[in-house]
Amino acid sequence: MRRDYELYAPLVRTGGLIAFHDIRPHPKNPEVEVFKLWDELKASNPTAVEYVTEPYPGYYGIGVIEKVEA
Repeated sequence: MRRDYELYAPLVRTGGLIAFHDIRPHPKNPEVEVFKLWDELKASNPTAVEYVTEPYPGYYGIGVIEKVEA
C-alpha cells in the first residue's frame, strides 16, 4: 500500500484528492495494514478526512486527503 501511494501521489495535481479504503484495523485480516499508512498521513496532513461507520464495527473506513503543494 505504501508503495502504491508513493507511486500514485506524484501523479495527482495540487488540490486533487487521494482516497484510501479499509483505513482501520481489521481483526479478521490482520495482514491488512492500510491503517498504518493512513494514520501517518492523517497526522501530517490537515486536510485529512476520515469516514468510519458508527458504531465502529472494528474495521473498514474511508480516508481522503487533498494533495497540497510540497
